[in-house]
This record gives sequence, structure tokens and C-alpha cells, in this order.
Amino acid sequence: MSIRRACQVLEFDTSTYHYRSRRPDQAGFAARIKDICMTRVRYGYRRVHVLLQREGWSVKSLRTVPPISLGMLTPLATLAPTCKGARSGPFACR
Repeated sequence: MSIRRACQVLEFDTSTYHYRSRRPDQAGFAARIKDICMTRVRYGYRRVHVLLQREGWSVKSLRTVPPISLGMLTPLATLAPTCKGARSGPFACR
């Protein structure tokens, strides 16, 4: 069966079949984000973005958000110390 006929049967354009992404490979970028997140556990996406800019990566800050949602960054709640003694005042454990 030809590509044109198969695309007609599946009801999508042949241009979709022939599509080639022009975006460069991001494996090095993702590895660098993961490396930063592993060494600097408490950094959020904004701080990671600043470090990437200083190293010469030209990316938008929102490109660093997916590693946070995928679990590359450890949430701060898991790093917080547990409350062993009862304290009162503005710095009491909650």
C-alpha cells in the first residue's frame, strides 16, 4: 500500500507522515539540568535557569520546569527537618 493511500485511510495528511523535527537534540541539556538538580537539591527552576544561563545555555526558564514535575528535583518538604520538640512562637513546627 502506498503512503498516500495509507494516509487517506487513516485520515491524516501526508505532510504529517513526512514530518522531520528541526529542534536540535536536547540530551545534553537535560543531562545538565539533572546534574545541577542532583548537586544542588534545594534549587528551584528559576535558580537552575540562572546557572544554565551563566554556563552559556540560551533557554527560557520554563524549559527547566519539566525536570521538577518529572521528579528530578527533590521536593523541599522531604528535606525539612522533623519536629521533635514542641516549640511555641512564630518558628514552631507545623
